[in-house]
Amino acid sequence: MSRSVFEVTYSCGFQELKNRFEGILAQNGYHPYMFEGENVWKKGVGVATAMMYIKIDYNVGAAAIQGWIMVGLGSAEMLEQALDGVAGVIPKKACRKVIDQLIKAAESC
Repeated sequence: MSRSVFEVTYSCGFQELKNRFEGILAQNGYHPYMFEGENVWKKGVGVATAMMYIKIDYNVGAAAIQGWIMVGLGSAEMLEQALDGVAGVIPKKACRKVIDQLIKAAESC
C-alpha cells in the first residue's frame, strides 16, 4: 500500500466534523465505496483519469486522512500510488486539493 497520510486535529464535535467532511467530499464528486474491506470515498472509474480515493480515520480530537490514486478501469485496478511523484500528477493534485479542503475544515472547526 502506498498512500499519503495527513494528520489533523479538531476541537468541534465528531458529528459536526464528519458532516463537514462528507459535504466537502460529496461536493467534489466523491461517493462512499467499499474498497478491499475498507470504507473509503472514491471519485472516478479510471476512463479519463485515475481513480481517486480518500479514507478518513476518526479519533478523539484528531483525524487521519489518507489519499491515493489508482490507475485502471472498473474492477481492473492497479497498484495504489501516493500523492507525491510525477506519475499521475493531475489526479494527484486534484485529490490533494480536496484533502487540503478537509484539513482546512477541521482546523476551523
